[in-house]
Amino acid sequence: MTRSDVMVRRAWSTPRSCSSCGRPVRLFNIPVFFLHRPTAIDQRFRRYLDADLPALAYTLSTTMLGFAMASASVSSGLVVGWSRSIYAGSIR
Repeated sequence: MTRSDVMVRRAWSTPRSCSSCGRPVRLFNIPVFFLHRPTAIDQRFRRYLDADLPALAYTLSTTMLGFAMASASVSSGLVVGWSRSIYAGSIR
């Protein structure tokens, strides 16, 4: 099996999994109040993507900034903890 075959299979597995996820909703007549069909969620997402895009971009940027700050603080904590001279100077 080549890499392109795997990519094609992955591309077709997502719609199948969404349709199989929507089957119990249709089969058991679950009210929309409790659980929306995946196709309805996808339609809503596509309809309001232009309006949601700035908020999504802002959320992504603040999440990445927070991750970078956390990574920097963890790495600086490791440097201080592993360096005997810096650790000794920070206790005084």
